[in-house]
Amino acid sequence: MASKIMGQRPATPLPQAEGIASEFELRNCIEKKLLQLDTLLNCCYGNSAEWFDEIGKDNRDVLLWIAADLAGDIRVTHRSLMNSREVSNG
Repeated sequence: MASKIMGQRPATPLPQAEGIASEFELRNCIEKKLLQLDTLLNCCYGNSAEWFDEIGKDNRDVLLWIAADLAGDIRVTHRSLMNSREVSNG
């Protein structure tokens, strides 16, 4: 079941990986990654907690790995956004 859920949309690339990113692109990337993380975590907790328990240990590990990667992407992109603000403010 997890294989049907995962991978249906291409990953959102980090803007800074493609070169210099605008503040808008960085903010947009953070917003998308936060929405992805929020949706993923909602599958693991609350009303969907039973589903999370039923998918098995290996799939739970993969989902938590994805959540950790998303959180890392958000942190890196946020850092880039803060650095771009410091540079523009001189």
